[in-house]
Amino acid sequence: MRKPEERSLTEDQAKKLYTKVSAAVDGVVNPGERGPDHTIEAGHDIANLGEWEFTTNMTSINTGAGMSTRGRLLQARQGAWGLTLSVYIAPDPGADKLDTQMADLARTVVAKLK
Repeated sequence: MRKPEERSLTEDQAKKLYTKVSAAVDGVVNPGERGPDHTIEAGHDIANLGEWEFTTNMTSINTGAGMSTRGRLLQARQGAWGLTLSVYIAPDPGADKLDTQMADLARTVVAKLK
């Protein structure tokens, strides 16, 4: 967790930043031709965690034969604190299940900050 003077983005600013980065990455990586199923996709809101919170898909790759990898970030704000949780996992449990698991872990941290 970082103090606001180190990380002062609002939820809207953070989502817009990830959207801009996503456009740049997709332009270079060209996910349709090179294998990643999804590169950066921001803005899946998580309920009941902090003042605001959302997850961002960093990449999902299906390598065939049932093997897959997912990278995901969770961003949250609670009072003066900003929380970033980064997870890379294989096999990929799917975005919804991973979001639930990340939110449960983040709730433990945020509860100590209230």
